[in-house]
Amino acid sequence: MTAALSLQRVQDVFDSSMGPDSPMSTAVHSMMLQYLTASLSFSTASIRLAGLGLSTVSRKHGESTDEDKLRQAYLSIVLGHSGLIVDDSEQELCDELHRAQMLVYRGVALAATKDNEKAAATFERAEKELGAVAESGSDERDQMLAASSRAAALHNIGCVHLLESRSEKESSHHSSRANDAMSTWNAALTTTTSTALLAGEFKGGEFKGGELKGGELEGAKLEGGEEGGGHALKRIEADILCSLGGLHTERGDPQEGIVCLSKAMEVLGDVEAHDVELARTLTLLGRAHHADSRAVSAEGYFRSALGYMSESRYGDGRGSGEAAREGMMQESSELSPMMRAQEVETLRMYASLLVDWESRESDYKKQMFVVNEKHEILMKAKLMPIPLGMSLPMPL
Repeated sequence: MTAALSLQRVQDVFDSSMGPDSPMSTAVHSMMLQYLTASLSFSTASIRLAGLGLSTVSRKHGESTDEDKLRQAYLSIVLGHSGLIVDDSEQELCDELHRAQMLVYRGVALAATKDNEKAAATFERAEKELGAVAESGSDERDQMLAASSRAAALHNIGCVHLLESRSEKESSHHSSRANDAMSTWNAALTTTTSTALLAGEFKGGEFKGGELKGGELEGAKLEGGEEGGGHALKRIEADILCSLGGLHTERGDPQEGIVCLSKAMEVLGDVEAHDVELARTLTLLGRAHHADSRAVSAEGYFRSALGYMSESRYGDGRGSGEAAREGMMQESSELSPMMRAQEVETLRMYASLLVDWESRESDYKKQMFVVNEKHEILMKAKLMPIPLGMSLPMPL
């Protein structure tokens, strides 16, 4: 935080003395974007850092690099201000891979503002362009990054299908849109596995293809660090597994849901997972165990998910509140818009368990009071969290 405040002071000096479009001001702005991208978590941030982030992405500045435009878009979404991207005309980026990833960000922003039709079209365009880059035979690193972002775009297309299914109140979870979501997620999972095979990072057997269910995912484990794209692929794989597990549960197959969600937890264990990712997976495991008539286990998962949120308020939002347990508490931290939305969803699912549990009606009423209170606070903040479970890749 001290580094960010120092950069802000330098930024103010250069802006006032040389103008915001000067090369020096632009260079400091770039440094600030890099710092914030590395520091701001999906889960939480100090109030001052979040405020600094918003002023940075809202700042009018000179000519930016492709990388800085991507960082600015990413930070706008993380901070819950997707409207900054939607309201802005499509930015011109020089590199085709950067242009395609900006489309992924625009799609996420459109989904956050509930424009599902445009979001789906934008994700489809991104998927097509990323596929072309991945198959172009260009730089191997670009191929890997394009394939990873393509999997995120495919996953998000499926998320939009499911959102539209729910908004249209289709009577069955086996509806056409839900079927589209399932098939798209299977295609996205195939992309992550194929990319791992391409990089020589596939462990444990050959990918089978076809429609994937949790029991068929053994061996689709990815290795490699950030440089090899392993972490990015694993995060997207976990997103897809969570979505598959959630839909299996909704379709009346909670045991298959549990298999997918347990695999997602396994994958997240191989990366420095954000608390919001862990909380979502645990929440869906709680719902699956509830649907499978295992109330005690379900409550344990819901409590664990809420525990990550509690720790995230005092930690850095990364690595399960590790900073909190080590006593490195951030001053005046708050949950991110994504984590706030997840907290409301977790509490709501926990309440649905309590209402089905004999002699827990009073607990249910207390829980619903908290749910409604937190939902109202989120609405009054006028933030735009992305739809729960949607993939948001880091800037390239």
